[in-house]
Amino acid sequence: MSADQKQASVSRRVIFKSKMGIYSALFMSDMGDLFQEYDGTPSAPTAFYPDFTQTPRTLYLTVTSAKATGAVTPVSVEYTVAGTKLAFNAAGACTTTGFTDKFKIVNGNLVIFGNLVTVASGAGFNIQAKANMSATDSNAYIIINAPITIAKHTTGSAGRLTIIPGDTKNFTIDQTGGSCILKAQLFKGGTWITPATVKWEQLVGTSWTTLSTTGATLTVNDSMVNSYSIFRATVVDGSETYMDSQSVLDASDPLDITLVTKFAPSSTATATATNDLTLDDSMDATAYISFTPTLVRRGETTAVPGTVTWNAAQLVNAAGVILKTVAYSSGVYKLTEAMMASAGAGEYDFIISCSLA
Repeated sequence: MSADQKQASVSRRVIFKSKMGIYSALFMSDMGDLFQEYDGTPSAPTAFYPDFTQTPRTLYLTVTSAKATGAVTPVSVEYTVAGTKLAFNAAGACTTTGFTDKFKIVNGNLVIFGNLVTVASGAGFNIQAKANMSATDSNAYIIINAPITIAKHTTGSAGRLTIIPGDTKNFTIDQTGGSCILKAQLFKGGTWITPATVKWEQLVGTSWTTLSTTGATLTVNDSMVNSYSIFRATVVDGSETYMDSQSVLDASDPLDITLVTKFAPSSTATATATNDLTLDDSMDATAYISFTPTLVRRGETTAVPGTVTWNAAQLVNAAGVILKTVAYSSGVYKLTEAMMASAGAGEYDFIISCSLA
């Protein structure tokens, strides 16, 4: 967006721990959503789709800060897989028992080069990145997950659509006048297919707006994104319809949103600061996480002067479906256990946006 930017958006992934405040992050593989299907049994798989030993996956972590234009570099990154923290030697080889043949570090990025079906006994799990942003402040960090779905492969099973980077920018616009490319890929019958026709949409406010592009790739220009935006691809293949969504960061925008998060175990309890964006069904239905937003200019910490209108926030799933809208009230957004329970178990993007008069 240009220097006269009047809108801004930010997203936080809920249901997992994330250090909030000035940092935002994306943690994605070079082939979009992570998944693997298998033949055989979870303890003794005989074939993999896709086979990561033949087609490794590189996971890219991009972190932006409301205090600086462009992506910022963490001082260190810690990786945890299915609850186990990984260790690596100076050459980048993993030294953690059970993972030495599955993960390595190459050029500062986590690479999956082994199959993952047995990691959680055939169940899906999270690959977590903790980006430490300061060598002296242990509280300056952000945690973000890249979930992987593991499933039994069956002949004629439905395919899976995923949006992958069409360039090396990891869904990030890093300069004024810049862009990044999204590419739709369909995994079906054990192979990757580039669809001939794709319906591309952008989430604007509380509704999806259809874009003019109909090919497999979508170029997202900085004029299309106010700090953060989410795009959706839909592909019709025979009688099947496939959908996937992907967020894009514009690290060049002069405006950004910082968030202060708090948790309360009930509507009558006092909310306290938290780094944990998890709600579960053991909690009271009125338990909530609150998000207090502030519109700032990058490089500054004070609120932008002027009249700021805060829009209703959206809870969005991986397919880009808006499950809930949450009103801005008394300076905060409140996401309750009841809202999450009705959405079901899983991970979601909570999108907050505003406009400046």
